[in-house]
Amino acid sequence: MLNEIKNRLKVMCVSYTITTIFYLLLFRLNIADEINDYITIRLLLLNFFVAVLMMMTDRLKVKNKYFSIFIDLFDVFFVVFLLGSGFFKLFSFNLHNIVMIIVMGTIIYFGVFFIVTYKNVKDAKAINKKLKSEREKKDE
Repeated sequence: MLNEIKNRLKVMCVSYTITTIFYLLLFRLNIADEINDYITIRLLLLNFFVAVLMMMTDRLKVKNKYFSIFIDLFDVFFVVFLLGSGFFKLFSFNLHNIVMIIVMGTIIYFGVFFIVTYKNVKDAKAINKKLKSEREKKDE
């Protein structure tokens, strides 16, 4: 359980970083308001609640990877639209914003997905290399 929480925090940090970079890009393109402490904390809270909801829905043990990704994206948009628009008032709920958030959220989700997958593969290779080295030492 502790490892799962640790991994979720890592994913949340990567997600928060990418989300903040996207927000800064939108600000530079004059699409979003200037980032400030109010927005920064709310983006962090959105990422936190997405991570919590994903941790809960991952308990469903969905075997189909594509359906699992669909559930994860649903988690993202559920939190972003409910909290981001409703509670935090980060954006107004209109067609333009909905489309932009769906596109942005999907890009962020897959960006995080690929970064985390790359890191996991890299770590697995390092572990396997170390295990192989230790086995070779025992065989000598």
